[in-house]
Amino acid sequence: MITKTPRRRERDYLGYVAAMPCAGCLARTGRFVRPVQVAHLRSGSLEHGKRPTGGAEKPGDRWTSPLCWKCHESQHHRGDELAWWAELGIDPFALCVALQADFDRGLSGLAPLIAHAAAARAARLGVCQ
Repeated sequence: MITKTPRRRERDYLGYVAAMPCAGCLARTGRFVRPVQVAHLRSGSLEHGKRPTGGAEKPGDRWTSPLCWKCHESQHHRGDELAWWAELGIDPFALCVALQADFDRGLSGLAPLIAHAAAARAARLGVCQ
C-alpha cells in the first residue's frame, strides 16, 4: 500500500521556475514566452524517483516546469500529461531533475531548459545533433 507523502513546499524554487520562459513554447517555436505558470508534474517515474500523485495529493514543488497559461491549459485539456510532453518531445522528469540540479548549484536553469527544447525541435525536424 502506498501512503501519501507530505508535499514539500519550496517557495524559492517556485520563484526560480516562474522566472523562466515557457518550456512548451521554447520547444515548439524557439521563442522565449513569459509570463509562465509553475506546472506541477503529477505522473510518476521510478527511474527518476518520482511517485505518482493524484486525488487530493499534489507533488512536491521540485517537480515543476515553466509553462505559459496557453501551454498549461493545453496540457490539462489533453488529459494525459505524459502524452502532451511526448508530443512536445520533452521528457518532463529529466527536465525537472536538470532544473533541480541547476537550482542547487545556483545556476539560472536556462541551459537545461534550452537544451531540452532544442533537442525536441531537432527531433521533430529530423535533424541530427
